[in-house]
Amino acid sequence: MKYHLRVYDNLHHMDESEAYDHGKYETYEEAEIAARGIVNEFLHFNWRKGMTSEELIEYYYLHGEDPVILPEKRAAEKGFSARDYVNQVAGIICNNLENQL
Repeated sequence: MKYHLRVYDNLHHMDESEAYDHGKYETYEEAEIAARGIVNEFLHFNWRKGMTSEELIEYYYLHGEDPVILPEKRAAEKGFSARDYVNQVAGIICNNLENQL
């Protein structure tokens, strides 16, 4: 089964005119890696010195890109949640970037 990665803008959530296609993937795992990469790139780019993970998460909720993994055929499968992922990694990213300075 193929998976399609569609990316929405949290500022215009679910507004199709603001969304873009990121590609098709052979496996769910490949699509999830790409989705995580989109979120990671946003978090790294928008982090500022002294920013807490809570501030970074809030900024993501308002302005971040929200990748959605869509199966080519409807299936009952696990789903990727960018919001859940941000909550898992924001603290790690903030700590890592703060320690690089």
